[in-house]
Amino acid sequence: MAIGVNPATSETVALAEQIAAILSLAEFSPNINNGFATNTLGVFKGVIVAHVTGNDESSALANTLVAGLKDAGIDAQVAGGLHELAFTTPVLERTGKGSRNVLIGVGEKPR
Repeated sequence: MAIGVNPATSETVALAEQIAAILSLAEFSPNINNGFATNTLGVFKGVIVAHVTGNDESSALANTLVAGLKDAGIDAQVAGGLHELAFTTPVLERTGKGSRNVLIGVGEKPR
């Protein structure tokens, strides 16, 4: 699980750190990787939670995270298209707890 900001501002970094802290309390191990978010997601606004295509666990996690963010009044959306090889070697199982990989991109607040 990776979290990245684009662009890096005090607001985007603070939100990314808050998301990382909450996920850590839920026993996930998020890491801050701004380059990965920028290279994978490009330019975006709000929060994007990208999941591994074809992975039910990853998709369910992305949808749950986005629902929670939206409940908190944060503009967020789900996107598919990630590949497990981007996260780990060897490739994780396509189902199960170990395969719940998502990339969380935190962008500027939509105006």
